[in-house]
Formats: sequence, structure tokens, C-alpha cells
Amino acid sequence: MENRGEAFNFHSSAGAVPVLLPDPIGSRRFSFGEIGTFDIQYALQSVEEFIVHLWEGSRAPARIYVQEYELPLILTMARDSTYERAITSVENMTLFASHLAGQIDNAANMDW
Repeated sequence: MENRGEAFNFHSSAGAVPVLLPDPIGSRRFSFGEIGTFDIQYALQSVEEFIVHLWEGSRAPARIYVQEYELPLILTMARDSTYERAITSVENMTLFASHLAGQIDNAANMDW
């Protein structure tokens, strides 16, 4: 089996990661993975495209709750279908998240 400059592998939670020594023996340069160069612009563009894809369509209402309002998940609201009713549309989720955020603020301020 050809080692293609791989000095060794180490295991991460994602699996085996080859450590490459692309330069001549004695060099102190190395890299992780199969590629010799890293295109930061491509990586950032890929992440941005993934985020847009993640929060479009049926997941758009969840973005409001998770990203915009940064509200906690409340298990009783999952059990009694509160979230299921709110996630049916962006408008429903906005109303629900705004109401819940107001309740949390009032409780924190003791303004009930």
C-alpha cells in the first residue's frame, strides 16, 4: 500500500485522519487530510450556502425560534404540541416566539 507521504494516522471523533508530510524529509511542514492546500474562500462560501439551505423551506420557522429569539427548548411545549402548531408558518412562529420572549422577560423582571 502506497503511503503518499502519510506519516501516520490518528483517530478523531470523525474517524481516522491522515497526517501528510508533503515536503522533503527534514521539513517541518505537514497537513491534515488529503489536500495540500486549503481554499478559505471556497470553504466560507460552502458554509454560507449550507446555512441558507438549512434555514429555507419548512425549517424557516425554526430559524426564528432558534436563531432570532434564541429561546430555550421547553419539553412540555413539545409534548403538548405547542411547537407543532407554531412551526406551521413563519407568521405563527414569530407570534409565538415574541409572546414567549415577552413572558420570559416579564418573569425575569417580576413584572406580572
